Amino acid sequence: MLTSEFEGRVAFITGAGGGMGLQISRQFLAQGGKAVLIDVKQAPPELSEFEDQFHYAQGDLTDENAVQEAMALAASRFGRLDYLVNTAGVLWFDRDKSVVDMDMEVWDQVFNINLKSMAYTIRHAVPLLRASGGAPWCIFRRYSACAEMPARRTPTAHPRRESARCPNPPQSSLPAMASDPT
Repeated sequence: MLTSEFEGRVAFITGAGGGMGLQISRQFLAQGGKAVLIDVKQAPPELSEFEDQFHYAQGDLTDENAVQEAMALAASRFGRLDYLVNTAGVLWFDRDKSVVDMDMEVWDQVFNINLKSMAYTIRHAVPLLRASGGAPWCIFRRYSACAEMPARRTPTAHPRRESARCPNPPQSSLPAMASDPT
């Protein structure tokens, strides 16, 4: 029987409505994975061929309740969580300016979307990742950094390493998203 490298694995992928998140979602699903996908945008039609492999949650990642509800779907629908892929984020060229000139409400929005949303997803993913049998798991960030964590270590054991380095990235044919940029 032919198996794929992500068969039996479950991911929670943010920003799945377009861009990098959509491409990672398509490739992960094409390689046999199952996923809970989330974005503020509607589900893109490019995912329809994988309909039985994912649940799409249209929601705002800056709303902790929405994140918690979407994350609970991984456990209820698939019974586990192996990967958290944080690719949601914004760069508003028309509104992102020098901190001297930027409207501070825009500053707050950018930080909430790009950083606070990651804190929410990590907060609600870690218990599921730990409960999934202790397999290595990765947290990908928008800027292509990840952390590989055996179950015996806690996410606070090496905070700098976990947010910036992945010395032994998982072997995958997914394009360079697990590479260490440093």
